[in-house]
Amino acid sequence: MGFNLPLVTLAVLSGALAIAVIVLSVSLSGANKELSSLTGTTPITETTPIVESTTMAGSTTPQLTEPWELDYRLPNDTLPLHYEIYLHPDLVSGTFTGKVAIHLNVTKPRDFVLIHIKYLTISSTSVHKGIEANGEQISLGETFEYVPNEFWVVKLRSAMQPGLYTINMDFTGSLIKDIVGFYKSNYYNSDTNQTRTIATSKFEPTYARRAFPCLDEPSYKSTFGVTLVRPKGDGYVSYSNMPEVSFEDDVPSAGLTTVKFEKSVEMVTYLACFIVCDFQERLGHTKRGVPIRTISRSNQFNSTEYPLEIGIKATDYYEEYFDIDYVLPKQDLIAIPDFVSGAMEHWGLVTFRETAMLYDPLESSTSNKKRVATVVAHELAHQWFGNLMTIIWLNEGFASYMEFKATDACETTWDMMTFILSDDVGPVLDLDSKLSSHPIVVPVNHPDEITEIFDAISYNKGAAVLMMLESFMGPANFQLGIQNFLKEYKFKNAATPDLWRALQAVTPNLDIAGIMDTWTRQMGYPVLSYTISGNKLTVKQSRFLSDPNSNATVTPSPYGYKWDVPFFYITDKNPSPQLKWLYMNNDSVTIELPNDFTWVKLNADQRGFFRVNYLPEHWNALAAALGKNVSAMKPSDRWGLIDDSFSLSAAGSLPYSTSLELVQYVKNDRHPVPWSAASGKLSYISSLIYITNLYPGFREFIITLVEPSYSELGWNDQASFLDQNLQTTILSLACLSDYTPCLETAADRLTKWINNPDEYIPPNFRNLVYRYGIAQIGDAAVWNAMWDRYTKETDPNEAIKLLYGLAFAKEPWLIHQYLDLAKTDKVRSQDYFTVLEYISANPVGLPIVWDFVRNEWQYLVDRFTTNNRYLGRMVGTVTSKFTQQIRLDEMKEFFAKYPDAGAGARAREQSLETVQNNIQWLKVNKPDLENWLKENGFM
Repeated sequence: MGFNLPLVTLAVLSGALAIAVIVLSVSLSGANKELSSLTGTTPITETTPIVESTTMAGSTTPQLTEPWELDYRLPNDTLPLHYEIYLHPDLVSGTFTGKVAIHLNVTKPRDFVLIHIKYLTISSTSVHKGIEANGEQISLGETFEYVPNEFWVVKLRSAMQPGLYTINMDFTGSLIKDIVGFYKSNYYNSDTNQTRTIATSKFEPTYARRAFPCLDEPSYKSTFGVTLVRPKGDGYVSYSNMPEVSFEDDVPSAGLTTVKFEKSVEMVTYLACFIVCDFQERLGHTKRGVPIRTISRSNQFNSTEYPLEIGIKATDYYEEYFDIDYVLPKQDLIAIPDFVSGAMEHWGLVTFRETAMLYDPLESSTSNKKRVATVVAHELAHQWFGNLMTIIWLNEGFASYMEFKATDACETTWDMMTFILSDDVGPVLDLDSKLSSHPIVVPVNHPDEITEIFDAISYNKGAAVLMMLESFMGPANFQLGIQNFLKEYKFKNAATPDLWRALQAVTPNLDIAGIMDTWTRQMGYPVLSYTISGNKLTVKQSRFLSDPNSNATVTPSPYGYKWDVPFFYITDKNPSPQLKWLYMNNDSVTIELPNDFTWVKLNADQRGFFRVNYLPEHWNALAAALGKNVSAMKPSDRWGLIDDSFSLSAAGSLPYSTSLELVQYVKNDRHPVPWSAASGKLSYISSLIYITNLYPGFREFIITLVEPSYSELGWNDQASFLDQNLQTTILSLACLSDYTPCLETAADRLTKWINNPDEYIPPNFRNLVYRYGIAQIGDAAVWNAMWDRYTKETDPNEAIKLLYGLAFAKEPWLIHQYLDLAKTDKVRSQDYFTVLEYISANPVGLPIVWDFVRNEWQYLVDRFTTNNRYLGRMVGTVTSKFTQQIRLDEMKEFFAKYPDAGAGARAREQSLETVQNNIQWLKVNKPDLENWLKENGFM
């Protein structure tokens, strides 16, 4: 599943990926092994007790007496072995018909069977002995749908005995209910001047039941035989996980073609995929000869070359890294016009939102290219780590880490192993410092919670702790342990994942499981501090909280919020990193430094998931060293010092004067990753003080930092990837800080583009030109001209850039107009929340969109449902810059009025904590910041 869409980038974060953070037991044989480990609940059995409830009057009323009423979980003695699926989507009517034969292994006598369905109409059901055709038919009692738990209940006249059975079902469904399940997507093909329709699917986490009756829980593995009916001719083709094995044209009058696909390998239901479309293919092959295809609508065919290149290189890399060949006979990558997530790792047929796969050098920015590379690499990592075997909760974290390693191998000049800090680690350090965070390993008790926890903890923190694990194990041992695990994996019902044992085997001197449990089974992370005596540092740990005054005991931890902390350190006298351990059971650990050291950097290369607070004199020494020579430390270390110092200052653990003195060295830094930390932290402060008297002076301070790099880089296209990323960071911060030359250039370029549609704006500058240009000159005529360009735009990356720029109009009535237009089919559903979040980044738009969300909440719920995690998280994004008690009170009132948060429950907690922290930040830090600005001549 996808992440939240960022406000100021066009990247659509990757993927509808396998169940990552759930304590989930999965068998390669297809058997359901202790499914209750997913939720902590007991699967339905024949002995499930009847529940009675007592009314307020004191009477006892039987309720929910049937087993299918008592639990939304499937029985653990009915195991699916194979699905034979027939689907006929009608692209004109927006409906589909289907048939399914489910082969079951029943391990205990039972007199009913439960099958998942949702939004399907079942027209016939039959049960037969055996899994061969024409088996003896079992006499049925009644069949009916139990909607609350999404079950089709098949009651038998007499109990079936243990053995093999087949359930046959005929059904119909809708392709236009939503953009999950089996659904219809429309697009305009500028090559043919036609609106075209396709049918496609997205099943993770629990949406396969919307396409065909199935046992739709992620611990069941089965094989799949798929047959799809598509229109004959008119360019239509069909795809599934496996290659076509045969096709047959129906009678000429029907105009249909029936396509049968090879039997699949064993996989969970959410990895199945069915597509009928009229797309165009680009074919390549790996070194070993595996065919890789990138597939898109024909008018985006030119944008499929780069993802094919990355797909081939990444597959070759993974085969070598894992020492296991890709197991399927083909790998397809397909860009879908309407796709709710960033991408989804269906085995053999990976689906992408178009902006996450397509790259046109003339229309796509450097950030678009980086996003395509990392999303493709992420999804292909799942073909081993997630699809080949479903690894409990590490699935997403591992793919998130491997996307950087694979992209680094494919694009050797990008320095991707430093970008992991700004892209993944920094954001999750902020999130995980809140009381409303959660551990990586977390039980779930409802399907909404599965959707909810596809978040930065699952992806980013998972990647961060794996990076730390590799750092202290060593890359060679880490890789060997992963290889051994994938080759030898077998299901074992144990609390400690087999992966830990595999890594333990190659690193016998460390208790890998014990160490990693302290990072995965409790939320949060430590901050290291120390005392010094001579040249000896005594290092201690404590939990880092963004609000140190919050009640840290609200959520207890089995480890008391102590961690086994591996930390590397360097000094100016010894640049070779030295490893030291601070174990949770020890109060401290002592390290000995060279007698004549000037500065020490703990968490060298920033591989550990923790923060460090130095003594005041050491902060000063680090700042002085960087001010004298930027290259005294690696870009990763420079990023870490900026990120740590400002985070510590925001939490009241370090004077802001220390952070502001340190960050001034960036005038001479020319690496984009440290600059991203500086830009992010300074922009955050700007947003909090925007309506105070501090803002003008703070803006002037920022301008002194960006002017040297702005003068050097300007608006001229840079040649290297790193310089391009640096340039966009510098220009963005300059324009955000109202730097006159930046704003004037943006306005001038937008004016020329409005007056002359052929005026070319380099893709890296379009966000800036559209956002700040329209803010400078954005009257109704300019806004409407840009909207018109958007409605005619066929390139998905450019369309998102235009949506971004439109959000920054200064006229309130234009924002209201935008909100009205966004409700129409002019804005795809997948982009709707992106538009709301973009508007919230505009100071003029923020109060308007907040009122809109509260007034239109029922519309939003009716359209998207509370199961949509993007709806839940949107509220947190919109409110994240609030700094006033009245806004916090409005949020509490709104949440009380609409208590059903669904998949947004945790996001609500996080948003309240964020705003409370913002209010506290102003009270605590405003005086310190004001004094520093005055002392340094900015006020």
